[in-house]
Amino acid sequence: MDQRLIKIFQLQIALQCKFLLRACEDVNRSLANNDIDGVFYGLQNLLGAGANITKALWGQGMKLETQRAPLRESLNVTDGAPLKNVKVRNYFEHFDEKLDDWWRKSERRNYADKIIGSSNAISGLEQVEKFRFFDPLTTDLNILSQEINVQALANEARVILSVIEESSKSRRTPKI
Repeated sequence: MDQRLIKIFQLQIALQCKFLLRACEDVNRSLANNDIDGVFYGLQNLLGAGANITKALWGQGMKLETQRAPLRESLNVTDGAPLKNVKVRNYFEHFDEKLDDWWRKSERRNYADKIIGSSNAISGLEQVEKFRFFDPLTTDLNILSQEINVQALANEARVILSVIEESSKSRRTPKI
């Protein structure tokens, strides 16, 4: 991968990292204001920025994993990175398909959504009936039994952003 292309990808990834972190601020502000819609708005934006970072690092559907390896190496991103987990983001994005699944699979057609608390907070529900749950104590986001830790995403975005910013500084510093 050409070094110039890597630097341009890094610029775009830095922007998405900033968006992800800004979405975290939105989630925290909404939690403080008891704004449930705001919490899930922020989480959705956070996941969208995370998905954009993932696509840059691995390609859409991981199709460019090999070609983008130099980019990931330049940012010290490993294959075990939390950003590589796309199931929760895909479930958020394709909620229409999940609603159809729920309708077909749920015998009682119970529906719990936008719950602030553990995914076990409501008993007596089948997994297919548990849509979006966010636990602010653990920062686990759960959608239909798929789970991701939001804090881990934010931590990774901070690290990636700092690597990019540090790399940018070293290129501007004149060597004497």
